[in-house]
Amino acid sequence: MNFCKLARGVRLFHQRSISMQHLIEGHRLLVEYVQEFEKLYYQRKESRLHFCRQSLHALLHIGPEIARIGPPVYYTQWCMERTIGILGQEIRQPSNPFQNLSERGLRRARINALESIIPDLVKPKIQPRVSEDLGDGFILLGG
Repeated sequence: MNFCKLARGVRLFHQRSISMQHLIEGHRLLVEYVQEFEKLYYQRKESRLHFCRQSLHALLHIGPEIARIGPPVYYTQWCMERTIGILGQEIRQPSNPFQNLSERGLRRARINALESIIPDLVKPKIQPRVSEDLGDGFILLGG
């Protein structure tokens, strides 16, 4: 039951648009999850403190931060982790992976810089079927 509260709270918070009701419910679930986790595993014993990571405490701040700056799908580290994963898959020289990864990242940064300076270099992307072109490079995606 404890883990289900975590899963439900995280699912609520990872929506692109979050209602106030979902925000309140998600925050309540995550607070309950943290309190129950501490009761189950930590038990306020110093010898068990290693069970409580800072990421556990960070869960208590997600709800108020969503109210302040919006849903986490728009600002969290997962975008960076995904980029690191993609660059990791591009490694071609396993004998020196860190230098190769650095080179791949540098190449990607240069390409991004060129595309932002000269937008005509970018191949036009196929617009999804259920979408509307808003102009200036913006597309409203359908649901």
